[in-house]
Amino acid sequence: KEMPELLRCADLLIGKSGGLTIAEAAVLKLPMVILDPIPGQETRNADVLLELGAACKINDLPLLHCRVNELLANGAAKCRHMQERMATLAYPDSAFAVADAVLSGSINPSKRKSASNLDMSP
Repeated sequence: KEMPELLRCADLLIGKSGGLTIAEAAVLKLPMVILDPIPGQETRNADVLLELGAACKINDLPLLHCRVNELLANGAAKCRHMQERMATLAYPDSAFAVADAVLSGSINPSKRKSASNLDMSP
């Protein structure tokens, strides 16, 4: 309930690299410190953010405070740079864009393939 307000007040988001977390961080231009991503999608998400310069990763929790201090030191220049990079991922009106596309007929959700009609044979 309080998470949106807390995120708007934050300088950094420290957490996992799940898709919804990244989407929220991007809209708020909130750089991330990614903690030990789970192999698979979280790792791939983390790689995108790391390559973009919008996040840093830490796998050793006892060193978290050092990394946070480093990011916020010297007027937080590194943190501001990461914030600028994170902002490039933001698409705050994406839900409206999808709804407009569906309503205008340029996207027809009824023609989307469902998992039940995909050929999964080897």
